[in-house]
Amino acid sequence: MPITADSKSKVVNTANPPLTFTAVGFVNGDTVSSLSTQPTLTTTATMNSLVGTYPITASGAIDANYAISYVAGTLTVTAGSTATTTTLMASPNPANAGQSVTFTAVVNSAAGVPTGTVTFMDGSTVLGTLNLSVIRRSDQATFTTSSLAAGMHAITALYSGSATYRNSASTILHETINKSATTTTLSASPSPAKTGQNVTFTAVVSSAVTGTPTGNVTFKDGSTVLGTGTLSLVGGHLQATISSSSLAAGVHSITAEYSGDAIFSSSTSSAVHEVITKGRAAAQNAAAPPDVNGDGKISPIDALIVINALNLQSAGTNDGSTSASSEDGSENFFEDVNGDGIVSAIDALRVVNFLLRSNPPTSQATAATDQSFAALSAPLSYATNSAINSAATLTMPAPQTATALTSLATLNNPTLMIASTASLPSKASKSVRAVDLVHSSADDANWFLNDY
Repeated sequence: MPITADSKSKVVNTANPPLTFTAVGFVNGDTVSSLSTQPTLTTTATMNSLVGTYPITASGAIDANYAISYVAGTLTVTAGSTATTTTLMASPNPANAGQSVTFTAVVNSAAGVPTGTVTFMDGSTVLGTLNLSVIRRSDQATFTTSSLAAGMHAITALYSGSATYRNSASTILHETINKSATTTTLSASPSPAKTGQNVTFTAVVSSAVTGTPTGNVTFKDGSTVLGTGTLSLVGGHLQATISSSSLAAGVHSITAEYSGDAIFSSSTSSAVHEVITKGRAAAQNAAAPPDVNGDGKISPIDALIVINALNLQSAGTNDGSTSASSEDGSENFFEDVNGDGIVSAIDALRVVNFLLRSNPPTSQATAATDQSFAALSAPLSYATNSAINSAATLTMPAPQTATALTSLATLNNPTLMIASTASLPSKASKSVRAVDLVHSSADDANWFLNDY
């Protein structure tokens, strides 16, 4: 038994008419009301549907005595006969992705002011439907969006028509959406580094346009991909990071390439030249950082080992592959007392500070405090003899700290261990000698702190 949806018509911008159906084939006095379940009628047309035809479908009828089938009907939407024209404008055009774009449709007629709606289309996609209104003597509708993806968009405005006015469509307006420019900045830490040392590369992606870039950053060593990181917000910056400990000795030209997304364009950082030197990275004694030689106790020897390592590095006789050797030939020193990945004068001062906190000096010298790490303006001047165990002279205008201690690493003979033969730092000049590490004393440590 067929059930047929009855065809209907209506004027644009009016409510849909009641939907009805016709059923034939009943027997034995049955009628439509005899159906166990009545059919449901639906249409895709709405009050704001444009002029055209829309299907009416029937479904859902149930009766055990009949084999039910369905025939669709048609809803025809009509408009009046008075002609109209629709003109479409956009601002700005072109625009950046994520930027707000306003589309304005103006509907004109030679006879009166049209009423109804305007539907804005991006190709076959409905962007929105707005009512016409009179603005500055112009019958128009406006639609604003910031969601258009980068690329070319074919925009049209379709006037619905009314009982009096005929529907009309604008010509196609091509709206160009450009991707927003980005900048990628790359940094490396530590730089330089030793072979086998873990180096972290951080790429920060930014844009002058409001919005948040998404996607990945690819890190390259020349043309070789080191790895890929995903952008995330860290400390108010969008960044991606990777770490590598496999860079060979030499100079590496590292770049970071942001992939871009639907809104933001790709960008590539300037090259960062990461220098990797041969040898191991400076190590720290995690259990007891001031115990540089790892002998289970902290003594002036630990401070002097760090200074000797600085001398060797400054003179270029140590490429970083070994530390300053002890008398028994051991090279398993932990010179990185403060754990920053490098050997510096600060590491020696950390050891000396520990010693002085444990055994305060009895001389006129001032005990170590955190202020011993502050840079002093008075420079350390010195003259030295390159012969081992020869006398040398250091002139100290004032107690020195890390800044002056760094100068000690430039002594002509990097094999000398320097310590004082006098205990008071108030003397204007002191005679110094090469020190046998075994016979170093607390006075030597005290002298290092207060005069370097």
